[in-house]
Amino acid sequence: MLGEKWINHHGHHKHQSTRGIIAQGADSNTITNGIESEDIWGATDVYGVRLPLPGDSQPIVLGQVINRSGDYNDNDVFFGMKPTDNEVAGTNEKGVDLNNPMMPIAWTKSYQIPNGTKGKAFTTTIGAANDLLIEGTRRLIVNGVFWAMDLPCPEKANVSLIGNYTPSAYGFQKDEYWIEKNLAIKQLK
Repeated sequence: MLGEKWINHHGHHKHQSTRGIIAQGADSNTITNGIESEDIWGATDVYGVRLPLPGDSQPIVLGQVINRSGDYNDNDVFFGMKPTDNEVAGTNEKGVDLNNPMMPIAWTKSYQIPNGTKGKAFTTTIGAANDLLIEGTRRLIVNGVFWAMDLPCPEKANVSLIGNYTPSAYGFQKDEYWIEKNLAIKQLK
């Protein structure tokens, strides 16, 4: 239904980030309303998908792999994962040009379930909790929901955060972490 799934880390996981570039011809799609190229950014690296996308899939945003400028610092856990990082990545250690071609990070696709009505899907591989700190990334996802529900998409949707949003970084935790958190489920009456 979605057209494709996550295949691999196209960039260097936990060391490179993603800058969103509106795909050629997608600027007329309402999903891009209020978004300029480079408004979309995510700390997560670009995820690889198989190309070309299947069926009538239409790329909306391409993911440009970004490095941090300067010398690598093995002690900096956020090396290459800040919105201020701006160096476009070249080839990786295997000789693969990470930005040629750029991977789609948001696309649309129609689908048909047997004996069902035709549907349409908006898919994105960007959107981890800390990616949502960036207004353009939030707007992409909100606009995608408007589009998928056949609702009019505002020229510039209000995607302001409500309240205090302090997401944790993505990653895995050992059992001890959760025991120390001492979390409990609160029952509602």
